[in-house]
Amino acid sequence: MTTDPMSAGKGLRPARTNATRQKLFDASMELIGERGAASVTVDEIAAAAGVSKGTVYYNFGSKSELIAQAPAARRGHPQGAAA
Repeated sequence: MTTDPMSAGKGLRPARTNATRQKLFDASMELIGERGAASVTVDEIAAAAGVSKGTVYYNFGSKSELIAQAPAARRGHPQGAAA
């Protein structure tokens, strides 16, 4: 029985994506709670979450979209994530 190396990591992608999104939500809420949304940059959110700035934009498109989706994430159901 052989395993296709191209499909081996596909099962991990949704879990990894959800974990990354959760790290971004957590980091943004902590920073925003400390300083307010207007004073927090995407660079700071990315650094606090341990990801690149591009990862923030890939997952959310903008800081505003990340903030808009945060309440759903706190309830445990990030928008765009499989339930």
